[in-house]
Amino acid sequence: MIVVKIELWPWGNEERMREIGRMFIANTGQDRVPDRGDYTGAVSMDCPSPVDPEGPSPTRSGEVKDYPRLSYNVWRLITRMLLSAFPEEAKGIPPMPDHGNVEADAILLSRLKACRHDLTAAGNAAFVPVELLADVIEHIEAPRSS
Repeated sequence: MIVVKIELWPWGNEERMREIGRMFIANTGQDRVPDRGDYTGAVSMDCPSPVDPEGPSPTRSGEVKDYPRLSYNVWRLITRMLLSAFPEEAKGIPPMPDHGNVEADAILLSRLKACRHDLTAAGNAAFVPVELLADVIEHIEAPRSS
């Protein structure tokens, strides 16, 4: 299981840190081939544990099917799970390519940067997720560590 914890550090002060969200990603165990996997995810602001049936329900849930887990680092899985849980955020974002297609990855990054430029030029600099997504893509393109 992968657990992504989101913390808020007001003014960068770790002593004032508080957790504001959590995401759990679990392999369903239904893998058809060793290099691909199916995953379910739960996202919550109440930070429930998926193993605690008495805990609060997740805010959103999603799934990622047939994910090429040996081809990419973990950030791409997290991005896909977030887009599955929040499909309304995917408007205008082209689908993510599989199989480490360098040309397709370059096209995707180019489109994301153009979108970020258009939003900034239109005075919508508050659309930070687009910029963060471009940063995530740059991390995705980085070579995986063994």
